[in-house]
Amino acid sequence: STGREWLSTDAATLNGMTTAAGAHAPMTIVMGGDPYLNGQATRDLRAAALRAHPDAEVIELDATDTDRYGFEQAVGPSLLSDHAVVVLDALQNADEALGDALVRFCKESAHGDGYATVVARHEGGVKGKRLLGLLVAAGARKEQVPDLKRDDAKINFVMQQFERQQRSVSPQAAQELVAVLGGRTGELAAMCGQLCFDFDE
Repeated sequence: STGREWLSTDAATLNGMTTAAGAHAPMTIVMGGDPYLNGQATRDLRAAALRAHPDAEVIELDATDTDRYGFEQAVGPSLLSDHAVVVLDALQNADEALGDALVRFCKESAHGDGYATVVARHEGGVKGKRLLGLLVAAGARKEQVPDLKRDDAKINFVMQQFERQQRSVSPQAAQELVAVLGGRTGELAAMCGQLCFDFDE
């Protein structure tokens, strides 16, 4: 069995996340879903952006306490590096002035000639929904993170954790892991990694 019978809509979404296109978009919004997967998608996008710009400076911001000037400075020209990878947490907490700066950045960077790549994290929900619409209209990409509430999506997640390490696991074994740790995604991922480390096959 290849395990493909375990695919669900959520799991298929997970399969298509953090594509190479995300590394080249001026801004990618990692939206909601399972908190562990949201963090994983953000890390993957950051890594992809750094592969595209190996000498880039990494700048981490939180929209809760970042103003428009802090963001504009982060994405503007720098003497230290030709490019910046900006990771912006809590996008849903951006105030109006910061939101305007984010939209302006997307519009000005739409042709890929900007000084920065932005990965923004949004916790999901309705807060900041208007800003999301404006950012997507201005050229930002939105990646909806699956919530992994369905058992088949959790099983597929386990199988993908093994695939990330060039390993494989049977659907039955994946199902056993989900039965034990299915509600704790981070611990489930850690267990998959530990199994790959402990066993050659």
